[in-house]
Amino acid sequence: MAFYVVNHKVKDFGVWKEVYDEFESTREKYRIKEHYALQSVNDSNHVLVVGEGELEAIQKFLNSEDLKSAMESAGITSSPEIFVGENKR
Repeated sequence: MAFYVVNHKVKDFGVWKEVYDEFESTREKYRIKEHYALQSVNDSNHVLVVGEGELEAIQKFLNSEDLKSAMESAGITSSPEIFVGENKR
């Protein structure tokens, strides 16, 4: 199993959250299991998303036009920092 972490700033958390929630069916299409959408306690427009899935599906999802379009609609204001890793326990 693999995980991804996306760290970025948004213009307005409320707008971002609406787009994030509406994007559920697209995440399901890529077989992504979302676990957390975290809002910073120090900056309400700083967001961290953690998801889980098969490595190949995650890579397709993160490189998809679907995600790029949603991030644009959601008001991302910083280049997202993306980490992908596999559980090696």
